[in-house]
Amino acid sequence: MFFKRFVCVAMLGLLLAIPTRLTLAYLQAPQPQAILMLGGDPNREVFTAQFAQDYPDLPIWISSGISDIRAHIVFRNANISAHRLHLDRRATDTVTNFTTLVGDLNTAGVRHLYLITSDYHMARARAIASLWQADDRATAQMTQDFYRFLQAPDLNKAQALQQAQIQAIRSGSTILPAIWAPLVLVGN
Repeated sequence: MFFKRFVCVAMLGLLLAIPTRLTLAYLQAPQPQAILMLGGDPNREVFTAQFAQDYPDLPIWISSGISDIRAHIVFRNANISAHRLHLDRRATDTVTNFTTLVGDLNTAGVRHLYLITSDYHMARARAIASLWQADDRATAQMTQDFYRFLQAPDLNKAQALQQAQIQAIRSGSTILPAIWAPLVLVGN
């Protein structure tokens, strides 16, 4: 009798635990708030338009890619409203293809998104996406100081960045290490 009761209670516990765990997993998983397509292949807009049909409430952000006119035609042919499109042409390379929109996405309150790019570029996009948020004004000031110090003939890039960081600390400004820490120097 005791064993049957134990088995029943255990089965009931399992039956309740599984939906509870599924519910918790669902609540903890971030829900994408937008679609971001990184340009580079004209077929990517076509795929993005088809993909966006399954998510009619999500805005679509496009970095570079085909011309605005052609992009509007592709999305119109997929019955995607032009008001969902945010076309951005500031990118000049693979890295800026992603980074130019970070501030805009933050301003729009987008924290989680579907990212559409090539397999080849996904590793870089993941690395850039994992860097924490940087304040635009602080980053602009740090960048101006960096380039000013870079003009000194006796400083290399690493030394110029170091001097810009020291300048920020000494100036007593709000540009704290936690704000400029996401800046990464590549090459020297």
